[in-house]
Amino acid sequence: MSFGLAQFTEGEVYTPFSYAFNTTYLIVVKYKIVVGSTNDEASLFVFTSTPPGTEPGTPTLGPVTSANTDPADIGTVAVFRSTLSTGNNVLLDGIRVGTSWNDAPLPVQMSSLTATSHSSGTELKWNTETEVNNYGFEIERSAFSTQLSAPSWLKVGFVAGSGTSSSPREYSFVDRGLAAGRYAYRIKQIDHDGTFRYHGNAEVEIGLTEKQFVLESNYPNPFNPSTTIRFTLAEDAKTRLRVFNVLGEQVATLFDEVAQAGRLHEVTFDATRLPSGVYFSTLESGNLRVVKKMVLMK
Repeated sequence: MSFGLAQFTEGEVYTPFSYAFNTTYLIVVKYKIVVGSTNDEASLFVFTSTPPGTEPGTPTLGPVTSANTDPADIGTVAVFRSTLSTGNNVLLDGIRVGTSWNDAPLPVQMSSLTATSHSSGTELKWNTETEVNNYGFEIERSAFSTQLSAPSWLKVGFVAGSGTSSSPREYSFVDRGLAAGRYAYRIKQIDHDGTFRYHGNAEVEIGLTEKQFVLESNYPNPFNPSTTIRFTLAEDAKTRLRVFNVLGEQVATLFDEVAQAGRLHEVTFDATRLPSGVYFSTLESGNLRVVKKMVLMK
């Protein structure tokens, strides 16, 4: 795919055929009225990300001039798709006009997006350089799968934007309660008029820990009627997590399978049908065994 430029109705020049389909580009057209000359100049700049703060010394195309005498004013600026592009549609996200390089900023210029994993969640942080008409950001998550299929994105939160701002802004969002696994995140930025664009994505692995045999104390403790229990292993092994009462009677089996080392395993103990009292969570793996005390208070 290429982009073309003409300072008049004929005589277009084109960029090399090096631009990909299904990709977002920022196109800047500069029209320079040359004082004391019959020929004005038009230049084209193509960017794949936020443009630089100052105008590049060399445009992607141009400057081009007309062989005819130019009028006193611009009159008309036209954007069109070549008839040679049959079957390939081009979507214009918006058109902005300015009289200097920084006079027409993008609605939202995002400068970063990072994702940091915690024990059971992800903290997302992103910055914007400028904002125009920014309603806010929807956070979308997709879990990685071994299936060869397109990712399934799920909205998991929303953060309000700053409307219009010419100064940098910082945003954050915490996605909690995730099972161990690998996730991708992207940001859907929405304008007040309903138009939107996607930014990202960032990938993160949840539940990775040091390889050690540990049974954590349940939380909360005391509890009513349910509590969370977490454990990690030093090596992959068949593992059982069970709950016993003070008489040594087994009241629940929470985990009984091969567990992977280096992952934080999390289970929930629901004691709705059990009486108040002291209980013991017991983790067994190979020759290793550890016990923790729990208190159910109803």
